[in-house]
Amino acid sequence: MKRLLGVCMLAGCAAWTGFRAARDLRRRERTLGELDQGLELLSRELGLSAAPMDELLGKLAQKTTGAARSLFHGAWKALEKLDVQSFSQGWGIVVQNLPDLEEDAKDALVRLGQVLGSYGGEEQRQAIDAARRELGLLRERARSEWRRMGRVYQALGLSGGAFFLILLL
Repeated sequence: MKRLLGVCMLAGCAAWTGFRAARDLRRRERTLGELDQGLELLSRELGLSAAPMDELLGKLAQKTTGAARSLFHGAWKALEKLDVQSFSQGWGIVVQNLPDLEEDAKDALVRLGQVLGSYGGEEQRQAIDAARRELGLLRERARSEWRRMGRVYQALGLSGGAFFLILLL
């Protein structure tokens, strides 16, 4: 009985590992989508009003969800530390702490943070558009990887679980 339970647990763990790897791929694609939506809102707000950056970031932190909310809320909090660090440094720290992002996405967001608040509205919108384009390409790559490799990871997890089940019984 213990052996059967152990084999079933091992098979379940193998399957769970495959499904978790597929879920992580999907989460990365979703995170990039949330950031793209957040940056779209930022660009729109910059075009509509000349609100101060702290007011703008606070407003966006309330309007967005997921990774975009974390980014804008962290950047809003970074504004409180302007006497210790610049906004771009605070933005960079927030970006580096965002989960589920690859280095290319983080680099694009860090470059954006160097422009925000330092240049005029049009230059900021151009930088946002450039970051959105780059994040869009990364999102498409993540989506295609999820479609292709997600199923592979799931099949490998199930196959590995079945292999352990057959081998150990």
